[in-house]
Amino acid sequence: MGKRKSYNRNRTKKNKTKSSHNKNRNSRNISFWKRLKYAKKQGLILGSVWFLVLLFIMPVLEGAYTKQITDIGAIFILISFVLGIYNAYPLTMWIDRRIPNTDFGIWLRRVVAGIMAVGGFGFAILIFISSTVSTAQLHLQGVKFIPAISFLSISVLFASFFVGIAIFAGYIEFTHERRAGTIVFFGKSKY
Repeated sequence: MGKRKSYNRNRTKKNKTKSSHNKNRNSRNISFWKRLKYAKKQGLILGSVWFLVLLFIMPVLEGAYTKQITDIGAIFILISFVLGIYNAYPLTMWIDRRIPNTDFGIWLRRVVAGIMAVGGFGFAILIFISSTVSTAQLHLQGVKFIPAISFLSISVLFASFFVGIAIFAGYIEFTHERRAGTIVFFGKSKY
């Protein structure tokens, strides 16, 4: 009898340590997801602040320090591109979460993905063409000062945002195909 009680006691101790370990691991996962959600909101705020800087502060700096800003202009364009793609991700995931998991929702995922892909690439091309035409027209009119880097950075910010929406629409198409049963995973899985 004494051996059985000690065995049961040891067994409950192991179960307690496993459950506390799982709780700690789950709390770490929750905090990771909360941090990721906060980072997405922070990215949207950062994108908005970057847009305001490009709209109001950069033309002034470009007027005062034209040569220096032109020399490092690729950095501003690259930052705009990264922020545009990064800010398209939370919007796409928000749309994906709003689509219901019903038969209608499965059909709607394909429609939404198609609209987002065509609309995203269409708006990106429209922004690119309009910024190119307006810059060319200002040069033809003989305007002496054009804040080219700030204008180009704003155009790249919006164009990359719409390109990001079109790219992440592929994820919504993937979830459509997975839920419709077109894509089926076979074999061993880690999860």
